[in-house]
Amino acid sequence: MKTYLFYDSPEYDDTFSKKIINVIKKIACTSDTENLIIAVYILNSCHYSFGTTYTKQFTPDKFATGRGKWKFSKKWNTPEDLPENFCLIRICLGQKILFPVKEKDKYGWELTFGSIYDKLAFIFAHELHHYRRYHLSMHPGQGEQSANKWALERSSECDFNVKGKKIPVKRIHRKKNKLLFDPFKKFRSLNQGDRVLIITDPKNRYKNEIAEVVKPIRKNSKRIVIKTPDKKIWRWPMNWLKPL
Repeated sequence: MKTYLFYDSPEYDDTFSKKIINVIKKIACTSDTENLIIAVYILNSCHYSFGTTYTKQFTPDKFATGRGKWKFSKKWNTPEDLPENFCLIRICLGQKILFPVKEKDKYGWELTFGSIYDKLAFIFAHELHHYRRYHLSMHPGQGEQSANKWALERSSECDFNVKGKKIPVKRIHRKKNKLLFDPFKKFRSLNQGDRVLIITDPKNRYKNEIAEVVKPIRKNSKRIVIKTPDKKIWRWPMNWLKPL
């Protein structure tokens, strides 16, 4: 495993860099990371921190990208000592934030971090979970929720000040829409033997004929069973009939 740090400001000293490296090593020490490269971008003007794990292996010419949310990675030269093929985790550490901090992530978790190192520990552990799943065949079938849970556990094991919980989703109980207008209200009181006038018949067989109701209509039905003068039984659309 190799870790590369990229700064957009020269104000950081070697002590800060060593602490960043130590966080990465501490979280990763129980995982096989021989083929893993970690690129950490420390951005002084950024409010956000995030990470990405790539499921496919990289080559040095793909180390940085000029597209998407990582397009800023093109600002720095690609390291010359990268292996021919490697797995990659990118992490952005936004420095324009005060700690301790409480945040809500896009997966529905409320998270509290004591320092920038604690936040780095959690982000890297989350991404490491994905790496372990896709490249080490661990955590089969587990996704973002499981990655958060494992990241919390791993961060705590390593004595980082990270707390978090899944926020319960409030279910909205929607009342069923009441039927404000019932176009077939007059038909609902009809019983067997009542009469209706056929006002529409596309084939002009029974138009203006009187038919007999065979049985009351069913709930939500748009048709009613009738018997025409020739004793035939039909399920006739009610909007083609008129109650008598």
